[in-house]
Amino acid sequence: MHLVCDFDNTLFDTTTLWNAWLDVLVSAGIDREEAIAKVEVVIIQGFTLRAHAERLGLGGKELERAVKQSEVFTNEQAPSLVYQDVIPFFDKHKPAHSFSLLTYGDSDYQHFKVHAANLQDYFEAIRIAGPHKLKVSHLSEMLKHTEIPLAFVDDSPNELEPVYRAGLPVKLFRISRPEGRHTDRSHALDGVAWTCIQSIDEIPL
Repeated sequence: MHLVCDFDNTLFDTTTLWNAWLDVLVSAGIDREEAIAKVEVVIIQGFTLRAHAERLGLGGKELERAVKQSEVFTNEQAPSLVYQDVIPFFDKHKPAHSFSLLTYGDSDYQHFKVHAANLQDYFEAIRIAGPHKLKVSHLSEMLKHTEIPLAFVDDSPNELEPVYRAGLPVKLFRISRPEGRHTDRSHALDGVAWTCIQSIDEIPL
């Protein structure tokens, strides 16, 4: 089996990182609620600290200071933000099974987080989806180049449903972490199109 993994709030506690970034913005004089309200369009385009801060009107030395402060926090804290079940799961199932990462966002920022978390060596490939090439397209491409069965785990039903609707032969898992941004949102296809789990070690390999 080849398991394709989402990153944010699937393998990595991005919510804690997000809250730390909000604290940095507030300390720079940005209203917290405004920062939250204006993030969605940045996420769709591919989130970066700089793009979000600029959208909020931050510039000059304050912008550079905020970005640097968050990057330092990420480098220091990222290993501890990897969910505790993740590395034991990877270590248990390699080399009998293989893994790749399929995450949505800005390529440089996503790679920065993955490397800060020291997870990069577990993956055969790191793929970055975006508005012009969605996760379902990446999975379709992967299926054309392998005969190994694929499974895909993500916390967002918005990413899982297109894979199901496309009829791709991929086993789907929706993981719900306590602090995940999609955790409290039920979906009609829960338990129908995909298996709902709370820990990655519930995936049968």
